Amino acid sequence: EAIFYDRADVLTVSIHAHPRRFYPFFWGYPEEAGRGEGEGFNLNLPLERGTTFEPYCAALDTALERIGQFAPDVLVLAAGLDIAVDDPFKGFAIETADFAGLGGIIAGLGLPMLVVQEGGYPSGNLGANLASLLTGLGA
Repeated sequence: EAIFYDRADVLTVSIHAHPRRFYPFFWGYPEEAGRGEGEGFNLNLPLERGTTFEPYCAALDTALERIGQFAPDVLVLAAGLDIAVDDPFKGFAIETADFAGLGGIIAGLGLPMLVVQEGGYPSGNLGANLASLLTGLGA
């Protein structure tokens, strides 16, 4: 988020475990909304550890609403597969099948998209979680 924190031409949105009790600890708080021209163009949506599909979807709806207001030409999706229930860090509790649902919701934006995997540690379902997300995205 720091690279774009002072800019209004890029919107950054992050759904992650609340930093008061989980990584990233030092940033990612809701009040960190950008600076200067970038004020309002950084949206942090921290959730409690153990978050499941339904509460995650509520945060995703908030994220997609803000993205729609911004009206980008393209979406860069930093896919944090570490939200999976079997991730070693146990931040969230998203099931493999849920990733397809999340992908379908995001695909509903109808935007060209670049997907980058940024989180997800070795687990028995890491590949299946990625495949589920990509299926939902229509890839």
